[in-house]
Amino acid sequence: MRLAVIARHRGIWPLAWLCETLQVTRGGFYAWLKRPESAHSRRDTQLTAAIRTCRGSISDYTSFGIYDRSPLMAKLVIILTIIGLAYWYWSGPYQKSTQTLEADRLKDNAAIIQRCVNQEQRMQSTGGLAGLADVGSTGVDAERLCAEKNNLYERDGNWYSRKD
Repeated sequence: MRLAVIARHRGIWPLAWLCETLQVTRGGFYAWLKRPESAHSRRDTQLTAAIRTCRGSISDYTSFGIYDRSPLMAKLVIILTIIGLAYWYWSGPYQKSTQTLEADRLKDNAAIIQRCVNQEQRMQSTGGLAGLADVGSTGVDAERLCAEKNNLYERDGNWYSRKD
């Protein structure tokens, strides 16, 4: 693709500048020019010619008023654009319900409390860092301590943030 752009514009812009801008060596560009056309490219050329032949036969009908492509294509583009925008709007990330957000927040708060309680229990079982027996908490004390650390409170079995 870059080489084709260079070939198309080398009469307008200096070749050295084009090669430098598109990060192609001049030797590579000249080698590309000398290569024979690939089988894939030849097949594409044949298919393009066949499509143009078919289009020519279709355009004969348009002159008789059977149908005109441009208004139909314009309507099709407008309809597809509206459908695409509607799909994007109604299924996009901006349509996440507030209930889902609240449920996610409650799950996150419960996970925070559980991690903190587990950490407190580990500290209690190991005796803390300095070997003190009264470091860490268990049970209700651990939940209360973790709730204070993380600015949370419990209501109806769920953990809520005091910030909300």
